[in-house]
Amino acid sequence: MKKLTLILSLTAFLSGCHQKTADGSSIGGNVLNINPDKAIDLTDISIGSDTLHLQGTMQPGAILRSRLVNDSLYILDPIKARGLFVFDTDGKFLTTIGKIGSGPEELMDFTDFDVDESGILILDNISRKINRYSKDGEYISSIPTEPMTMNIASDNDGGLWMDRGNVTTFKSDSLEWKLSYQTTTDRNIVLTVPTRLEGITISPRSNFCKYDGSVIAYMPSMEPVIHTLKDGRITESLTIDFEKYWPDDDFFKKYSKADIYTIVNTLSGEDYVMNLSFVENEKWTVIDFSIKDDYFIFIAKKDKSGEYLIKSSKNDAVGYPMLLNNDDLWVATPDDGIIRIFNLKKP
Repeated sequence: MKKLTLILSLTAFLSGCHQKTADGSSIGGNVLNINPDKAIDLTDISIGSDTLHLQGTMQPGAILRSRLVNDSLYILDPIKARGLFVFDTDGKFLTTIGKIGSGPEELMDFTDFDVDESGILILDNISRKINRYSKDGEYISSIPTEPMTMNIASDNDGGLWMDRGNVTTFKSDSLEWKLSYQTTTDRNIVLTVPTRLEGITISPRSNFCKYDGSVIAYMPSMEPVIHTLKDGRITESLTIDFEKYWPDDDFFKKYSKADIYTIVNTLSGEDYVMNLSFVENEKWTVIDFSIKDDYFIFIAKKDKSGEYLIKSSKNDAVGYPMLLNNDDLWVATPDDGIIRIFNLKKP
């Protein structure tokens, strides 16, 4: 396995802060400072990687969300090929899960998915349901969901985390939640939609990252923060400080009545962070984002022994992070069925 041959110690300050949940409780956390002005250009470093070629005639047209569970690679493509594809770790195609249709066992949309000990969950936002399948792809049951549920994650206790961005279209007390936790007996609202973000939903590629058995990391739409979820609650938070590159409250006040397309175009045309997303495991946190025509990947060891911030043009980007497997970062290359694998350990 070739290694990423860059070691760069950037300034990452950790300081105490607190946030409020839906029930008013205070959550302790840290602040991570990322200064895009201090990024090193991709052309100034040497990067080596292994490659994984997806094989077979059945392939996703776009890699949006993915999970590596045991020896199975699950890839969700809700846009082009519209399906959940399963490969082995050599890239050999194994099967697809779920079928397009309007029947109870079928799906009209592949919005999100998760894999747990009992099977596979696929969210269908159009039909407002989650279908559960066995690992062999056999339909088991359906769970109804609230309108505009966008992302899901199941935990080892049988609970289900659901995210619906900053949607407030329905103006109902039961629907103005951002993050909820559902068990077989009840549903608790964990986070509500901040007033300044009502109706502004620009989600990460995947809001949830699950690792180490029972730990789930969560990045809310349009908020530079990573929450740790456990036992049906937020246990800690990491706030990301992009300094002048993140829109402040004045920006959101100015565009509070604007449509989402105007907001996206304004953010894209000015020096603001866009397309913010992340992947995480017990060892690493990887954050990627863009500013105008530049693309950034920030890589940090959780023991604080090293951080990397790499910049490239969007056209020259190595791809976008799709998952972490121990010390390996898997990066998706758009539209060509190739996954690049970078080892993040120090040379």
